[in-house]
Order: sequence, then structure tokens, then C-alpha cells
Amino acid sequence: MAAAQTALFSPASPLCTHYPLGTYPPAFYSISASTTLREVLRLFDLFTLSFFAYAFTKSREDTRTLLAGVFASSLLPILFGLYQTLFGIGFSDETVSIPRIFGTFSHPNIFSLYLFCVIVFAFLYLITFARVRSERLTLSIFLGILLIMLLLTFARVPG
Repeated sequence: MAAAQTALFSPASPLCTHYPLGTYPPAFYSISASTTLREVLRLFDLFTLSFFAYAFTKSREDTRTLLAGVFASSLLPILFGLYQTLFGIGFSDETVSIPRIFGTFSHPNIFSLYLFCVIVFAFLYLITFARVRSERLTLSIFLGILLIMLLLTFARVPG
């Protein structure tokens, strides 16, 4: 059974090649083929990251390590966001009087999407892996900082 699963999810399998091959044909009848190709490559990048995350997390400890890596890599954008908050640096917008923080990203809305993803991963880690009280407290403080930073991006749902 394990060999069948490995063959099914190997990079050369039809399941893994279906996505890139299935999304490229729209570029042939698109209004802007270069823009379509750029978006297909961006989606393929997300697909590849998701596939490798799935392929390399065989155990619970691997998942824990992957989430710890996500948190470690989020420190730099978060520190930039805190710096922007403390010194009033940010993206100026005519709809809000306070500068919107954007971390290391080009726009506050992109930063807010990133923060939302990190919040989801932190909540997952809190529910699944945090057993010691100090770990739960540290993660709760981290979640609080992330939520405050998400609010300071002033990103909102369209509608």
C-alpha cells in the first residue's frame, strides 16, 4: 500500500502533472497571454509549496517542525511591521488617517493576507501541539500580536 501511495504522489505521476498542464492552455486564448502565464506560474508556485509540504511531512513531528519554520520565517516581516507601527511609517491612504503597516511586503493588503495565514497556522499549532502551559502562553501572546498587526493593516473585506 505504501508503494502505491508513493507512486501516486511522485512528481512524475499524472496527478502532479495535471495541474500545470491543465492550467497552461488558457494562455492560448487569453486576452493577455503573458499576464495569464504569470498568474499560472504564481498558482503553480503555491501548488508546488503545498505539494512539498504534504510530501515531506510524514509524521506529527515533521508537521511540528514545518510550523515552527513558518513561525521563524515570519519574524522578519512582523518585526518590520512593529517598527512601522512604533515610528508611524506606513502606506498612506486617503481612506484612513493612520498609516497602514505593510511589513516587508509591497502593500498592506498583501501583508494582511500573510498575517492571516500565519494566524491560521499559529491557531493550528496552539490546538494541536502546544501542551505545556508556557508554550500555550507564548503562542497566545504571539497570536495577540498578529491580530493587532492585522488590524493595523486596515485591510477589510470588500462589500
